[in-house]
Parts: sequence; structure tokens; C-alpha cells
Amino acid sequence: MLHLTCFRAHALEFSEFSTIWLRLCSHPLTKFICAVHLSPNSSDNSKFFHYLTCKVKHILSLYPFAEISIHGDFNVHHQLWLSSFYIDHPGELAFNFAILHDLEQLVQHPTRIPDRLGDTPNIFDLFITFNPSAYAVTLSSPLGSSDHNLISIFCPTSPIPPQDPSKRRCLWRFASASWGRPEKVLC
Repeated sequence: MLHLTCFRAHALEFSEFSTIWLRLCSHPLTKFICAVHLSPNSSDNSKFFHYLTCKVKHILSLYPFAEISIHGDFNVHHQLWLSSFYIDHPGELAFNFAILHDLEQLVQHPTRIPDRLGDTPNIFDLFITFNPSAYAVTLSSPLGSSDHNLISIFCPTSPIPPQDPSKRRCLWRFASASWGRPEKVLC
């Protein structure tokens, strides 16, 4: 019988940003799931992605094999990555964040339905993860008067190994490295 425990990880949350962190434990797997809402009027986008980067590094320092998924309404535009008509600064930050942490975006179809003349369909709602093979994503019609499609994510609670062989993630702290002359090593 599979034993699954779920905790809200309050220590990872920061009152300045709209996030909720959950930790799911199912031997031998630990998953961290973060739900995000980034306002389209936010002026702290750089600070927000720095916050996420710090939290991912913190989690991996404690749980090197943890699976991390971050999802929600990011309100970002990126021409190549999200099929937008342009790239905005938050879109560039989101893209760089995903690349930096080797996260893959799973939502591939527009999630925002145009509701005014001149609007275009966009992918505003992201689901980024280390282990894309463990998830199945489907989009459905919006609920009520929402202008966003409903995104459903299926993920079994039993571990699904990543398609790439499991590897321990390392955090390299280049700023604190000694870049001087190498010391002689005696064998």
C-alpha cells in the first residue's frame, strides 16, 4: 500500500508574492509543487524570479533528488517559448528561470481566450517541471465567465522515473570559488 503525505510548506512562502508551496512525500519520492499568480501589473518581476530561484536552490540543498513543479498564471509573453507575438521582460525572466533550473514547460496551447477586439490567444498559464514524463496535461473550456482555459494535470502518486537517468543536482557557487593558482596535489 502506498503511503502519501502532503504538507503546506509555509517556510517557502513569502507574503509579497502570491504563491502556495506544497510538499508531497511518497517513499522514495519527494515532490514540491508551487502554485503561482503573477499579476500583469507587477513591477517586481525580477525580484519574483529571484525569490523562486532561491527557493529552488534551498529545496535542492535539502532534498537533492526532489521533483519540483511550478504552475500558475504567470502573465508573461515570450515569442519563441510561449508562441506570443512579442517578448516582454517578465517573459524573458520566466524563460531564463526555466533554462537555469532545467525546467520544461508542459502547456503547449493557448490558455487565455481573447475576449476583446484585438486580443490574441496566449499561453499565460505555465506548468514547468524537472520531470515532464511524469505528467499529462489537458486543456478544457473555461469555467463560468473566465477568459482562461481550464488546465488539468494528471500525475500518479507512485514515482515515475524521468526519461533521462536520475542524476544528483549540484549547486555550483561560482562567486565563492577560489579562482587563484591551483594548489599542488600529492598522491
